[in-house]
Amino acid sequence: MRKSDSKNTVKFYKQNTIQAQAIGLATNCSPLLQALCDKSFNAMKSDYKNYSRKELLEALASIDRDRFPERYQKLVEELRKPERNTPKIKEQEEIAEKREDSEYKGIFILFVSSFFYLWSFLATYKQEFYLGRGKGRLITFEDNPELFVAMVVLCIFVATCLLYLGIKMLRNAKRT
Repeated sequence: MRKSDSKNTVKFYKQNTIQAQAIGLATNCSPLLQALCDKSFNAMKSDYKNYSRKELLEALASIDRDRFPERYQKLVEELRKPERNTPKIKEQEEIAEKREDSEYKGIFILFVSSFFYLWSFLATYKQEFYLGRGKGRLITFEDNPELFVAMVVLCIFVATCLLYLGIKMLRNAKRT
């Protein structure tokens, strides 16, 4: 790196102290480090062409307009482009949102299913099944074996149905 480039880089970072602090650059560091930091700073500049419309809207909602007016303006310009607002793109975004929702629901259902499996195995291990809150009913294998087995089988059945439903939702989410 030439000395003039090094001086220009230092001058650039002194003028833009907020950006320099954001990437952790000290203005009195070596020219090699300044060059590396300069490359990483340029890489930080956002190229909004590769972002989805949803990501652009999230960025627009979270950007500090006063600190970064150029970035804010770039975001607004990118969102106003006609190719960003076609019905096809909006439809694709809706499909992606539905897919994401379906994935979350499937994972939640799998979690609930695992709770029912755990509950039934724990009840089998302890040979008692507790129903209700507070002063609920305690069903033990010794007191009423038929009801106890029926409750454990019911719990396993519910867990299996939820497991099937959760897996089905996750598969459907990946297909769309």
